[in-house]
Amino acid sequence: MIAARRWPALLLIIGLLTAAFVYERGDHTDGVATTATGALADDSLTGSSDLARAMPVAAPPGALSSTWFCAGGTATPDGVADHVVVVANPGARVVRGTVTAMGSRGGPAERAITVPAHGRARVALSDLVEAPYASALVELGAGAVAVEHEVQGPDGRDAAPCASSASDRWYFAAGATTRDAEEVLVLFNPFADDATVDISFATDEGRRVPQAFQGFQVPGRSVVAARVTDQVTVRAQVSTEVVARVGRVVVDRIQTYDGSGASTTEEAAAEEAYRPQGLTVTLGVPRPSPTWLFPFGAKEDGVHERFVIYNPGTEEVEVDVAVRLVDPARNGELDPFLVTIAARSFQVLDLDDEDRVPPDVDHATVVASRRGEPIVVERLLATEDPFASTGTAASTGVPLVAPRWVFASGSSRRRRVAERIAVQNPSGRPVRVRVEAFATGDGSLEPIEGLSPVTIGPYGHVQLRLSSASAAPNLSVLVSADGPVAAERADFRVDTTGVSTAPGIPLAEGLRRAEPSALGP
Repeated sequence: MIAARRWPALLLIIGLLTAAFVYERGDHTDGVATTATGALADDSLTGSSDLARAMPVAAPPGALSSTWFCAGGTATPDGVADHVVVVANPGARVVRGTVTAMGSRGGPAERAITVPAHGRARVALSDLVEAPYASALVELGAGAVAVEHEVQGPDGRDAAPCASSASDRWYFAAGATTRDAEEVLVLFNPFADDATVDISFATDEGRRVPQAFQGFQVPGRSVVAARVTDQVTVRAQVSTEVVARVGRVVVDRIQTYDGSGASTTEEAAAEEAYRPQGLTVTLGVPRPSPTWLFPFGAKEDGVHERFVIYNPGTEEVEVDVAVRLVDPARNGELDPFLVTIAARSFQVLDLDDEDRVPPDVDHATVVASRRGEPIVVERLLATEDPFASTGTAASTGVPLVAPRWVFASGSSRRRRVAERIAVQNPSGRPVRVRVEAFATGDGSLEPIEGLSPVTIGPYGHVQLRLSSASAAPNLSVLVSADGPVAAERADFRVDTTGVSTAPGIPLAEGLRRAEPSALGP
């Protein structure tokens, strides 16, 4: 009888311990979900929550809510990166939510938003707060919604996905602190509890661990800027790690180039291949991955493309970089470039220096470590005359593949904005792809005439030039395929400064890791 009376108490204790374990592992901070895909229920996904944290991922259609975090931008009249949030709804139902702006000074401000079916909503953070840096917490009452943010300033414009989860680690492969460059990390803590992080860097002269960035405080519900240029001076390439001792944050990098060139002497300036100008905002990588896909690639007159590969591990890694040409039956196939990277260091592969990559042939790229070691990869794209647009773009690759991708930001206007959607097939079988436009003002979801549908062969890719088929000042895009693909957007402002590249946002259903087999046979 005594043992029987103990059972309810024991069951209660077990239940409490189980609840504590779930709470500790879950995304729970003060009622704010720290991942939009916590409700993933696809049994075919191994470690699905980890997949959802590899990059921004839209919650499945059946989700009751989703949360997004847009860290990097400014909210002052003379800011270098005026911050606008774009919420795109490719679904057939109205979605409601709130955007809460938090600044590096002053209190938060909130705005309710309604996103029409097949539509989008835009919120300028400068309409809500005034602060040198401002971030946004976007809380929505549905899934299958994608959130990006746009920045614009004197040096250009950019657009990139917001984060769908916070993390205790963030990595950036690229960055620059030369005379013409300014690099700032924007750390956003939307939660009530304070966070403490350590920030370290890899340069061509070894590792840097500035004292000012150790035990760096990011108070609860705050935005804090870390000016890399002040601590790691005059470096053409800087890789970054942000590791939290306590708490979780979201980290974006704002990088500007003023077009004056990095050199400090006339002799050195004469040897510069080009002088970049532009503004980029890039979300850090929360989880390094063994394989990265870059569906877009261009080697044209006035276009400079290079890859920065960072090895966060403690052992040397060997990495294959496969540049895959469109229509290989006509243009041929290239052997991968082999890049060896020391522990906690980086290497740069500049396609300007590689004659094997032909000009004026569209290409996609696969970057994969040979033994499956996690790496971080960014691609830098700089354009100058005689190319139609001037600017600099920086974006990470795609570590995941999925059947559906959403691009929230975008526009296509003939002779003003040239937008391309690039889709890459990482598998050995053909895939059929449909590209549909929405948020054009008529509340519809329509195939883009002349560009959709399209079949992509095994390990192939395609670049769809939207300006040749569609003209709309507001143009969000949904990419759907009958198999897993990777998708990316490239946006060029014609005859002005403004170049942007960014991966799309995959919907959670059918999500898979990109595999080294994408390198091809």
